[in-house]
Amino acid sequence: MSHSVTLPHPIAVVFPILSEPQHMESLQRLTPEAQQFSLLPTDQIRLPKGGLAPLFSPTHPKTAAGLPRPRTIDALLTEEPGAEAGEIVERVKFEFSGTVPLLFGLVKRPLAVAGAQVVEKNSRTVLFESGVEASGIRELKVRTFEEVILDGGKEGTKVKETVWGTCPFYLAPVLRIIAPGVHSEHMELYDKLFE
Repeated sequence: MSHSVTLPHPIAVVFPILSEPQHMESLQRLTPEAQQFSLLPTDQIRLPKGGLAPLFSPTHPKTAAGLPRPRTIDALLTEEPGAEAGEIVERVKFEFSGTVPLLFGLVKRPLAVAGAQVVEKNSRTVLFESGVEASGIRELKVRTFEEVILDGGKEGTKVKETVWGTCPFYLAPVLRIIAPGVHSEHMELYDKLFE
């Protein structure tokens, strides 16, 4: 599933807010379930040869099969001399927790999410993975940025996110219905990050 928003700010302003670690907490807290948030120690990983952008251009793949997974890519412990591979980037790890209302808010269930993201600055591509281990829900998300000219000639930024998810079969029918709405509602709140 994909969704796009156009923000009335230049890409030089938008990209850091939606990609840098120091802004990750405010981005995640747009989700009501993110009541406690922690950045975890970072490490470095090596991107695939050619980087992230070719994996999502000219179109995004229909499935996440074969895409790198930020949470499980092996950490780069030492520089490999002569390695013909991709760029070395920082992997930012995080976790957040809170509660999710069920049965129209009558019951609240604890929620714990762990995730990681990597950013390829040259192509302005963010690859983000998170999961709810207790229920087997996992998502992989790519966020891309495009400069646009708004009415009146003002610079804006189109932010597109594509999400692929996996979950146990018994949750799939419900998530197919609610996930697109939750995703688009979250993105529509991105404007609040620039107030």
